[in-house]
Amino acid sequence: MNCDSFGKKLDLYVENQLQKEMKKLMDEHVIECESCRKLYEEEKELDDILSKSLSFEDVDFKSSRVEIINSIDKNRYKKGYKNNIKYHFIKNRSRYAIAASFVVMITSIAFLKTRTNFFTIGSKSEKAVAMEKEDKSLSIIAQDEKTGAAKDGAKANSVALYDVAGTNNISNILFNMSENYSAINLVKTSEENLKDALSKGKSKVKDSPSGKYQAYIAGKGSNLDKEGTGIVVIKDNTSNSTKYYNVSAVDAKDRSPLYLEWYDDNTLLIVVGLPNGKATEGGSVYAVDVNRGNTVLVYGANTPLVQVKSITASSDKIQLTLTKYSDDNMNSYSTVRKTVNFTIKQSSELFNELADSKEKHEDYMALENYNKLLNGESTLDNANILAGGLKIDDLISGKSGIAADSTHIERIVTISDDEFNKYIKSFGLSSVKVYGVESLTEDKKNSLYQMVVLGKESETAPWKIYYAYILPQGHVN
Repeated sequence: MNCDSFGKKLDLYVENQLQKEMKKLMDEHVIECESCRKLYEEEKELDDILSKSLSFEDVDFKSSRVEIINSIDKNRYKKGYKNNIKYHFIKNRSRYAIAASFVVMITSIAFLKTRTNFFTIGSKSEKAVAMEKEDKSLSIIAQDEKTGAAKDGAKANSVALYDVAGTNNISNILFNMSENYSAINLVKTSEENLKDALSKGKSKVKDSPSGKYQAYIAGKGSNLDKEGTGIVVIKDNTSNSTKYYNVSAVDAKDRSPLYLEWYDDNTLLIVVGLPNGKATEGGSVYAVDVNRGNTVLVYGANTPLVQVKSITASSDKIQLTLTKYSDDNMNSYSTVRKTVNFTIKQSSELFNELADSKEKHEDYMALENYNKLLNGESTLDNANILAGGLKIDDLISGKSGIAADSTHIERIVTISDDEFNKYIKSFGLSSVKVYGVESLTEDKKNSLYQMVVLGKESETAPWKIYYAYILPQGHVN
């Protein structure tokens, strides 16, 4: 192995993620080469400092370690290297925490709303998706930051408050922070699993609003407090047929339904988490469209230290009850409630408004041009639409696995999160907007759900797409 190859594998080597044979080669090289050994020791020391400095609250930084470390200009901290780098992490840890723990609160639930008026112009309400401030998840971080500033204020002049990677790295950093979430499928269970689950008891039967469907969980006991893998049971009262499903995670990890609630006659919300251990009380929320046979992530919790335990749904809001553990051993916790309000904007309404004004809704035009790029239109210049390190080939590849044919934007939902917007702006953007976007194929059989982040580098600059994330979505088999 040469030094160049060693450097390229160094991050994985530090994280102990190399395969056995490659790790052996790295071990041998680090013993033989003094310069690479020094490089490894410095990187390992940085990793230890990062882990200790950011070890707090309920944030897992593993997936974003490389991006955080690479965002630091190490040459600025040569004097007092370790102490200054450590101070940087502590000083800015709330900024890193906002991104690492940013939940995927995309309004998929709004997209999956009953389809009776799906292709008509919807409400003209311009209310944005808003997360109520009942969730105080950032309060501890803010207090720590203030405390740290008071204690370490004398050092403020020697370390920059925001030492960020720049706008060109926004996409890579957000992608690594989003990849913890997996799609789920509902797969028909075997007779053997069914008998075993039913023998362990079933939860309360939940009726859909009109009584068309009923649903419950079998295998977790009547109070949903037993360990083990449960199954989802859905009965169609119109045809008097019942189907039984296991929850299968695309990442191949064991998953179990832990709670369910109907949003409307077509949409079932399911809390999905681990089947055993202390982390079995809650998880993330997925929506199941029982008519179309789709599943999509609605709320990605930073499990296991933050878990959604239950859901209450109405026509224009959902309320989540979350358990938040304050220590790694999961001995101490608090319960918070988060309410999400939303309304839907049909794209037909939005783009009709575009015709009336050249100044309004430039951001929506950016979304429309982005969709054209996904459809392979070659007349558009990528550089005028995409930024932040986004690559159109990667985006098209991700889309093709879900909706290979051309798509059109059907619904757009505005997502408001001041803390997240502040974090994105710290990369060098003057304005940020976050949207949930549903696109449909022309035959209206396949949907593509995305979170899209738009930004401007100055107030006079055009809106561009800095990040696009295809939400984890699966199928009912």
